[in-house]
Amino acid sequence: MFYSWLFAFVGLLDVRVLGLDIGKVFSIPNQLLFLSSTENPKGLIYLALLVSLLASLALVYLLWKERLKRNDFRKKHEESLKQKEVELNEVIASYEKDRAHIAEDLRDRFGRLISVLEINLSQLKETSSTDREKPLEVHKNAGSVLYEMNAELDRMSFDLLPQSLIKRGLVSALRELASRLTTEEKVNCEVQVRGNNVRLSALVELSLFRITQEWIKDILQNSATKQIVIQLNHEDDGVFELQIEDDGGQFDPSEGKSTRWANILVRLNQIHGSLGISPGKDNKGNLLKVTLEASPLKRPNSEHKD
Repeated sequence: MFYSWLFAFVGLLDVRVLGLDIGKVFSIPNQLLFLSSTENPKGLIYLALLVSLLASLALVYLLWKERLKRNDFRKKHEESLKQKEVELNEVIASYEKDRAHIAEDLRDRFGRLISVLEINLSQLKETSSTDREKPLEVHKNAGSVLYEMNAELDRMSFDLLPQSLIKRGLVSALRELASRLTTEEKVNCEVQVRGNNVRLSALVELSLFRITQEWIKDILQNSATKQIVIQLNHEDDGVFELQIEDDGGQFDPSEGKSTRWANILVRLNQIHGSLGISPGKDNKGNLLKVTLEASPLKRPNSEHKD
């Protein structure tokens, strides 16, 4: 349609010069035949100019479209880089918070125990050579402190990176976590496994373990819970689901500035998962559900069978 109007416009520029009849101006096929006639050299010139104009317009249009595509690509690339920078900053901030937490734990836990050990050992200076009971008492107390230090070191090692997670996988690490919670926090914690029992990638397993750790710490701090159920479900279609349900009071972790909640979101973003929070059974407690696409590794997890 655009070309038809251009042809008509050129024909109307000088009807006398071209020797055209008004009735032929709006007859596009006849117009083209006349313009291309060798008996009308000016018509050939107009036709050549018209073709050149159309070619120029087409070239300008193509260049314009290409520029738009490049600008759009550059804009998307810049947005992608900004998003990656934000994600990287979040990960770095999360790691820095973890390091600060480790340093605080080292100072609080071991600082107290070392002070107690120093006090016990200093009593040896005040012991006379004839007092044989005092060194035995000091030795016993020092041994007790050293045992407690070893237990604290074991807890910190587990919090940092459980060996069971590295060697045997997510299920084994979660079961060890549940056992520690039952023993240390007096909370009945259970791990249930459904569907395919397979190992996932190291990043996915570590991220899911950290999400579980952070969420349970939030539960213990904000909800008077006595029962926690951790459920893992890996379907045949590759969808993996982690559920953590408790019987305590309901709370919103997104309210306020929760460091643990921020860490959960960072970990979730690393594995491209989705998260939902809802009330538990009978509208009591909290239910955290994490869902993601997770391809199993080739080696099976032979640590358990459920």
